[in-house]
Amino acid sequence: MSEFQIEIESAALADQLGHADAPRGISIRANNIVLTKLLREGSNHDDDFVVVPLTSLAFWLLDHWWRLRSESIPPGGVTPEWREAHELTSVGGGFAKPSCRLSSR
Repeated sequence: MSEFQIEIESAALADQLGHADAPRGISIRANNIVLTKLLREGSNHDDDFVVVPLTSLAFWLLDHWWRLRSESIPPGGVTPEWREAHELTSVGGGFAKPSCRLSSR
């Protein structure tokens, strides 16, 4: 496994809904740690996938890829602008996202 991996669930749900931009399950991992693990309401087991619209995540990654790749946490602490570029909760789309920060060392 690579150090950072994004896995997308099968397109079966998107096919059922009839459009390619339907929300799909994604799993984000760093080394062996699943960053998107959650416990669904009413369930006794955890799930490695969070359901989000893929276009929102893709646009966020494209907008911030350079900052994600090269910026670490600022010495003076995080700013709202830094959080927008490094935290998954800032990805648009109206879906719940894990509280996860991505930055380089």
